Amino acid sequence: SGALLGPKGMLGSWFPMWPVGATEVFLWLWAILHWLYFDNTSAGFLVAVLTAIGGPMIEISLLNFPGWDLYAYASPNFLNIPTWIAPVYFCGAPAVGNLAR
Repeated sequence: SGALLGPKGMLGSWFPMWPVGATEVFLWLWAILHWLYFDNTSAGFLVAVLTAIGGPMIEISLLNFPGWDLYAYASPNFLNIPTWIAPVYFCGAPAVGNLAR
């Protein structure tokens, strides 16, 4: 998030006064529109929600497991993960579902 929307990020000059939490709101709106356009089924929505919950939970466990230093985010803000990661996982579910079809 800092690489894109931070003061020195790629989009920082376009959105210099980007309010706190606006990135997450934008990404959740984008994720819902992504699901509506590419899937729009109740089963796909359930899978997207479960993926948006399960993906970050797995990342939290990987990042916080004692003795493992697998990777790290530059600007984590919740249990060593960024809050914008959940809508990214949400968008991944329709993509994988369409590939599976």
